[in-house]
Amino acid sequence: GVRVSAGGRKVFFYIYSLAGRRRRMTIGGYPTLSLNEAREQALSITKELVAGRDPAREKRVAAQTGRITDLID
Repeated sequence: GVRVSAGGRKVFFYIYSLAGRRRRMTIGGYPTLSLNEAREQALSITKELVAGRDPAREKRVAAQTGRITDLID
């Protein structure tokens, strides 16, 4: 889907259900990300879900891992 803010900013997102819970994952903003690129990423997310992985959780864990290594350094 696409969300359009009151200021006109457009952001692509993907909604899916996992373990009975609905989740929304932001894909990226337009025009930085084209419609075709957003579709390709949505297809990639769908493939991850079929494989049994939660892409939003993996993205969140990867972001936190970077922070932890920064603290250790």
